[in-house]
Amino acid sequence: YFVDTSGGAITMTLPSSATLGDTMRINDLAGNFGSNACTVARNGHLIQGIADDLVANTAQTSFG
Repeated sequence: YFVDTSGGAITMTLPSSATLGDTMRINDLAGNFGSNACTVARNGHLIQGIADDLVANTAQTSFG
């Protein structure tokens, strides 16, 4: 997903039906994550083995 936070911080929520092996890639389209973070809400799933939402707050970041 190409994410543009030019208008402010956003939260993306993972689907509840996700299964092991599903993947998602996120890219800071406008380079604004440093000032307007993108939060990935885990929706009950683990993110990289951790039971916390992921907050991307570094400009020009891209991750999967």
